[in-house]
Amino acid sequence: MQPILIAYDASPNAQDALALARLLHERTGAPLALATVHRADPRVSRPSAAVHGREEFLRRESLRLLAHAQQSLGVEGVTIHALAGATTASALRELAERMRPLMIVFGSAYNATPGHVHPGSAARRLLQSAPCPIAFAPAGYRVHAPARIATVAFAEDDEERSAQRSAEALAARAGTSTVAEDADLLLLGSRPKGIHGLLQLAGAPQRALQSARVPVVVLPYAAPLALAQEQQLTEAA
Repeated sequence: MQPILIAYDASPNAQDALALARLLHERTGAPLALATVHRADPRVSRPSAAVHGREEFLRRESLRLLAHAQQSLGVEGVTIHALAGATTASALRELAERMRPLMIVFGSAYNATPGHVHPGSAARRLLQSAPCPIAFAPAGYRVHAPARIATVAFAEDDEERSAQRSAEALAARAGTSTVAEDADLLLLGSRPKGIHGLLQLAGAPQRALQSARVPVVVLPYAAPLALAQEQQLTEAA
């Protein structure tokens, strides 16, 4: 099964992403993967010994942070990825294109109001170009997370029904029905008439994300979660 990829930077709000990813793992059965990005200067074509030493130090520090997060998750089989990139968004996008994760999970921005979803700069870039779904935990979710994701809601204005099909697949995994109120997770589609398989957030889904008070999963255009596709194949068989 495709893994759930967690964007991790050791910040307090990154702990929210860990809490959400753990619940999504329990709900879907998908394995977990952790990734952090340290900056590499693309202008340096032939790094000096000093530059090479600095990059090696940053890589070791990234691995140390990832190992700590890996242990705190308390889940077996978590893989780790220490990435070097010009930007966090570009490094994560390249990894996602290779890995094809079930989704990438982010915490909210450092200045987010507690209880609100507020994407940071890297996540905002990926909301216009990611090849996979992106999930967001509200600020402070690590303190107020439920024991499990019991109910799932979806945006009804998703013309391709990607959010509805994904929500129904998640609900089927736990034998619960999809509800529209007081849900533990909200699924949103991409902007209307987007590029197939590419996440490009705009319009009503963007407004719904900005007003969300629960974790949100934003889906690429006309591309439901792989869980929904698996369910369709099972039903067809």
